[in-house]
Amino acid sequence: MEQASNNPVSISTPASVAMFPRLDDDDDFPTIYDAWRPYISPCKETDELFSKHSAVIKAIMGRLDTAGFISVGSYRVSDNESRQNSRPTVMIAVERERQRNWSPVVEQVKRILVEFELPTVHVLIYKEPTEGSCST
Repeated sequence: MEQASNNPVSISTPASVAMFPRLDDDDDFPTIYDAWRPYISPCKETDELFSKHSAVIKAIMGRLDTAGFISVGSYRVSDNESRQNSRPTVMIAVERERQRNWSPVVEQVKRILVEFELPTVHVLIYKEPTEGSCST
C-alpha cells in the first residue's frame, strides 16, 4: 500500500497551478517534490551533517536499491532565494519517468540518519525535470 505524501504538489497537479511548498514548518516538510525546484546551497561547517556527509552517503549507496537515482548529496534546502530558512537535507534526485514508490526510500534514509545521530536532518526526493522543461 502506497503511503500518502505530504507533497502539496501532487503528481496529477499541473506545475502551472501548483503552490510552492513552505519549508519553515518541520511537520509539513514534504519529502517528495515533483514540480518545484528547491533552492540549494552547501551545508555549513557547523551543520552536524557536514562532518558525517561521506559516511552517510556511503551508507545510503551501499544499503538502498538505487534504481532511478541520478544523484545523492547533502545540502541546505530552502523554498526561497534568501536561504535564511534553509535546513540540512539529504537530497536524492531521481528520474522523473521512474515508476517507483519513493516513500520506502525516504524511510530507509531516515533510519540511516538516526543511526548516525542525525534525526533532525531532512530527506528530499526530487524528481528531475525532463530535458527542455525548464526555462532558461
